[in-house]
Amino acid sequence: MLDRKQAMDKEMIGFILADGCLTIVKGKARRKYKDKVYHYLLYTPKVNVTQRVDGEAILDAFKKRFGGYISLNASIARDRPTQKPIKYWVVSNAKICGEIAKMIYECDLPSPKKAVAKILYDYCAWKLPMGSRRMTEEEKVKAEAFWQAIRAANTFKSMPSKVV
Repeated sequence: MLDRKQAMDKEMIGFILADGCLTIVKGKARRKYKDKVYHYLLYTPKVNVTQRVDGEAILDAFKKRFGGYISLNASIARDRPTQKPIKYWVVSNAKICGEIAKMIYECDLPSPKKAVAKILYDYCAWKLPMGSRRMTEEEKVKAEAFWQAIRAANTFKSMPSKVV
C-alpha cells in the first residue's frame, strides 16, 4: 500500500503528463570578469505545470513538494480578456528535475512524455556532477545533443491517417 507521499507523487505525475512540460531551455548568457565579457550558452532543465488561476492550490502543492516558483501569465488576461488568466509552477533545479523525470519515465501510464522524461533524466544525471562550472567543447556538443533530442521528442507528430 502506498503511503501519503507516494500517493501524492502518483497524482502529481498525472498532472504533469496532462498539463505539464518537461524540457531543456537553451539560453544565451554573458558574464563580465576583469573587464572582459564572456558569452556562453546555458542548457537549463525545466519542469512546469499550468493551471487556471482557480487551480492555484494544485500549483501550491507542487511548490511545497518540489520547490520552484509560481507565476501569473499576465499576457492571457491582457490579450484575451474573456479567458481566465493562468498560473504556472516552474522548477529548474537539475536535481529536482531529474527526480521528477525519473518518476515520470518509471510510471505505468503510456505517454509520449515518458520519452521526454527519459531524455531529461539522462541530461540531469549527466549535468549534476558538473555543477555550474564552464563546459568543455565536448560537453557543449553533448548538451546541444540533449537539447536537440528533447526538442524533437516534444514536437507533436500527427498520426498518419488510416487508408481504408
